[in-house]
Amino acid sequence: MHTDQNKKSVAVKKRKNVIVSCIYRAPGSNVELFKEWMEKMFSVNNQKDLFICGDYNIDLLNAKKHKSTEEFVDVMFSMCLFPKITKPSRITSHSATLIDNIFTNILDNNTVSGLLLNDTCDHLPVFVVYDVNYRRVMNTDRSKYIREQKNQSMLSKLT
Repeated sequence: MHTDQNKKSVAVKKRKNVIVSCIYRAPGSNVELFKEWMEKMFSVNNQKDLFICGDYNIDLLNAKKHKSTEEFVDVMFSMCLFPKITKPSRITSHSATLIDNIFTNILDNNTVSGLLLNDTCDHLPVFVVYDVNYRRVMNTDRSKYIREQKNQSMLSKLT
């Protein structure tokens, strides 16, 4: 199996560390071995924010038609890793496939992701923007949060 990986951890003061990993799976390499490798590498990272970016060469648009693809998606979901890209990332005159993606365990609304339109290569660049300062507001804290925002607003008007 030919897989390249580059894994970096980004420390953010007073926040969980963020792990960013870049993956490349060669076309035609064994998907079963790749799934096993992914499980081994990422199943223990459930306490960290995780972004796994890469060219997987597994067309997620064919998950219902291709058993190996469906199993790969199931493995990723079982590790609570979900794709941020849902549109084709490689477009040619005769096909459109979703083989480049960013998988993450972050389900809050503190990410923005997409594809960059580009005509210099046959793969569209994928991206994700992650707001590390995003503050998740729980329902029980909602009235306190609203009250704090009103107080800040009133203070700013007075100064």
